[in-house]
Amino acid sequence: MSAADDTAGASGVLRYPAAPRGTVVDTMYGTEGADPYRWMETASPELSAWVTAENAVSEPYLAAIPAREAIKKWLADLWNYE
Repeated sequence: MSAADDTAGASGVLRYPAAPRGTVVDTMYGTEGADPYRWMETASPELSAWVTAENAVSEPYLAAIPAREAIKKWLADLWNYE
């Protein structure tokens, strides 16, 4: 990973990609409720790009967890009990 791809930066603080906010507002029983992330409910190139950017932040972090493989094995053993 190059320095330009470093999503944690020198400070070690994760920098998540911004999630665009839409303008959808639903009215239910007379009460308005904003749903700014409704766009994430439908597959689109924009959603794929955002998920890819999120994965670029989370995957290196998760890969660095020392117990990750042990946890994966433990979960697989639980799920594959037959």
